[in-house]
Amino acid sequence: MVDGDGDLWLRDRAAGTWTMPGFNPKEFQARCGEVLTWNQLACEYGPLTALADDRRRR
Repeated sequence: MVDGDGDLWLRDRAAGTWTMPGFNPKEFQARCGEVLTWNQLACEYGPLTALADDRRRR
């Protein structure tokens, strides 16, 4: 998923949680470095947009 700011979030399929692989504490608030549920991600960083699979490989 991409959040409202254009940042990438990836889902852990086993746990059903979301993380920001590009998290850098100097650029993002600490909350972005946490493991979030879908509801937390949508409420705090929405709107969310689905990605094409090829975007994740870049």
